[in-house]
Amino acid sequence: MPELINSSSNFVPVKDLPEEIRWVRVTRINIRGVIVKSLILISLPSVAKFIGIRTDNFVKWLGKSTFLNSVLSCHYKYILGTPNGVPWEKGLVTGLTPFIPFEVLPEIIVSFRQSGLTAGFPEKVELLYELSQTTLKAVGLAISGNKAKASEELALVGKGLGLNVADQIIGIFKQYETRDYQVLTNKEFNSKVKHQGLNYGVVTGTLTLGITNKTVDDWKNLGKQYKLPAKLRTTSREVMRQLAPSDGVGMVFGEKHYIKEPKIREAVKTGKQGKSFYERLKKVGLLDD
Repeated sequence: MPELINSSSNFVPVKDLPEEIRWVRVTRINIRGVIVKSLILISLPSVAKFIGIRTDNFVKWLGKSTFLNSVLSCHYKYILGTPNGVPWEKGLVTGLTPFIPFEVLPEIIVSFRQSGLTAGFPEKVELLYELSQTTLKAVGLAISGNKAKASEELALVGKGLGLNVADQIIGIFKQYETRDYQVLTNKEFNSKVKHQGLNYGVVTGTLTLGITNKTVDDWKNLGKQYKLPAKLRTTSREVMRQLAPSDGVGMVFGEKHYIKEPKIREAVKTGKQGKSFYERLKKVGLLDD
């Protein structure tokens, strides 16, 4: 028998969820083969409505992903109260409301932001991303200081998803730290800015200062101070790759955001979040070869 929707809990930081997000607490970790480590299930329609995307489009996208294996559905009347427990069904079922384990929400947000789908309220996607970081901490990722433990926790979170979602997240960050991908993204970003008729130097300078707390010239001067070879300090990004990889990754996140949605303030925020997440993954060795 689950607790009422939106009841408080000390087991996971559910009290931090926006009130529009509907959730239910369950009493078993394994429900029809789906691992619900947090004992909390989140309503997918409420997430879609919160971030401003049609529920059918959001669910259709999710149904084509590996997240499908982590979906549990039931009729809403059972959630609102029944003496006989909830008859959960695995997967998406017509006429039933789909839910996802709370600990899978971070991975969904990461994948959604890379999907090309447009949210009506991008700032709310960022809010859920912040919440996702908190959730990742709750399940032991990147704060345990122990690579083996962090990997074990990630494996449990991704269990039953077909393709390990944790590996997908790690794969994204490994890709973002490569020079080839950074150069490609920067070219796309440059093209976007020029298409807008804006000054590339001004836009990239604002993004760089906002995400890294250093100006473009600061980075070049830093390269000189560390006596990097001339070819490795021709641009601020080359210096970042040599001296501060997390800043380089943060810039990729910022540029990717700007390419999809050219709002500098939101792009800076995304870049900072990506940088912070990368640093935590790096700290526990999950990005090491």
